[in-house]
Amino acid sequence: MKLLRIGEKGREKPAALDNNGKIRDISSHIKDLNPSTLNFETISKIQNIDLSSLPEISSSERIGACITDPGKFVAIGLNYSDHAAETGAAVPTEPIMFMKATSSICGPNDDVEIVSGSKKLDWEVELGIVIGKNAKHISESQSQEHILGYCLVNDVSEREWQIEKMGQWVKGKSHDTYGPIGPYLVTKDEIKDVNNLNMTLDVNGERMQTGNTNTMIFNVDIIVSYVSKFMSLQAGDIITTGTPPGVGMGKKPQIFLKAGDQMKLSIDNLGDEVNSLEGSFDLSTGNDSDLNNNQTVDVGDKDNSAEILEEDPFPVKRPFQKKSPAAPEPEGHMLKKFSPAAPEGHAFKKFLPAAPGGHVQKIFRLRRLPGISQIRFFPPFRIFPPFPLASENFPPFPLPPFPNA
Repeated sequence: MKLLRIGEKGREKPAALDNNGKIRDISSHIKDLNPSTLNFETISKIQNIDLSSLPEISSSERIGACITDPGKFVAIGLNYSDHAAETGAAVPTEPIMFMKATSSICGPNDDVEIVSGSKKLDWEVELGIVIGKNAKHISESQSQEHILGYCLVNDVSEREWQIEKMGQWVKGKSHDTYGPIGPYLVTKDEIKDVNNLNMTLDVNGERMQTGNTNTMIFNVDIIVSYVSKFMSLQAGDIITTGTPPGVGMGKKPQIFLKAGDQMKLSIDNLGDEVNSLEGSFDLSTGNDSDLNNNQTVDVGDKDNSAEILEEDPFPVKRPFQKKSPAAPEPEGHMLKKFSPAAPEGHAFKKFLPAAPGGHVQKIFRLRRLPGISQIRFFPPFRIFPPFPLASENFPPFPLPPFPNA
């Protein structure tokens, strides 16, 4: 059975594919696909339902993560010998375990964030194991008794954070959206041979990874047994089992993801994922250069208005509005900004006129679009270094060339 979750983020409902590939709403039988329902007894009841009698859900609706609120997201590193070789690491003699934060989980087609400071974002197509029965100190021969099914995982990894920063790999594996899973949780009865599944990953239409689970150093039975010796496993836990060769870190020269890129990954019988990379530009600080080439974007207008953004001629995000309290007449608010050039920092004062209802500070973020080469700023927007400023009116300035252009 192929189980999935459909709907807006935070409002998904459980569903299943019927024999004709139609999505059926199973929320009248099961509240959600979470640790309380992901067990053999509950799933067996769902398998006995005539799915064709249940309401159909449009295939155009968003697909969410196939599991919500798992207790653990365990990962196995360097589990393909050729992947270990491309990273320059020795082939492990026992599974290398680390954790991904469960907050990294997102839907199979959700955008992956590129945040300020991220320089080496990488991809990893992986087979995920879904636990359906508590396991503790089990043998390899008992592992299948505890495996409910499998799912597709993209173990998105920020290599600088993972390898070059002090500490453990979890830092480079756990940012929000670094764990797309799904589209399906496929029960193990639908997988003829989990140790012989083809897997691929493309970036911008170019094949980067091609592999098969038959080249894993440690198979799924070994992995589940091994992990259970160090921590108990509960229903709904996910174990992602490592990636084949072809990651960006292993390329010569190395290749890393940029805003606007698109990953497409697939594993036999587990479905496909398509993850686009979302970059942003924070107009309050001007600290992100992840915008593309060839086109001009206007921010604000000559009438001192930001309403042009409200019409959304290109994707715009408004994460928050910050209201400050009204200032006493006639002084207005005093703002100070410090730079590190002096021991105590340079300070300057800026007065804003008093506002009876308080000042509203809007911070806008522009999504990167193909074809953007420069941005024009009009008051009241300001940009700050590292971008060059010519005058208070901010004439157009070019953005650096997009590396993949």
